[in-house]
Amino acid sequence: MKTYIIARYIYLFVPFISWAAAQLLKPFFNYLIHRKWNYKMFWQSSGMPSSHSSTVMSLATIIGLREGLSSPFFAIAITFALIIMYDARGVRQASGKHASYLNSIMDDVNNLLNKGISYERFKTELGHSTNQVAAGGVLGFLIALLFYNIIG
Repeated sequence: MKTYIIARYIYLFVPFISWAAAQLLKPFFNYLIHRKWNYKMFWQSSGMPSSHSSTVMSLATIIGLREGLSSPFFAIAITFALIIMYDARGVRQASGKHASYLNSIMDDVNNLLNKGISYERFKTELGHSTNQVAAGGVLGFLIALLFYNIIG
């Protein structure tokens, strides 16, 4: 009965598992890189691997495997997956750089005026590196392949 429920909702289940796997892996990769545990990484949208990439690639993969690569549903899913992965790598990363520059300008203004102006700093960790996006895509593909081989 449980397998039937998973098979029935596989298009929701597999992406959710892929997202959760990517999020669970982030603190471990962060530890490998910085030699410091940061459990808050579980809730962050940046880091290794990209949960955006993992989620959308797993959805596109499971649709492609179950519906066929010539299916219009696969075409839609892979198109949106590539757009989201491009955005995670390019646009969101550029937004993070802009936020860093704005924070720096506000620091300079604050120091120049010496007024102790209080302001909310912009979040700068927004996007992903190419490796983070690629790792997320591979993770999503492998998780979809695993569930397809188990459930069909």
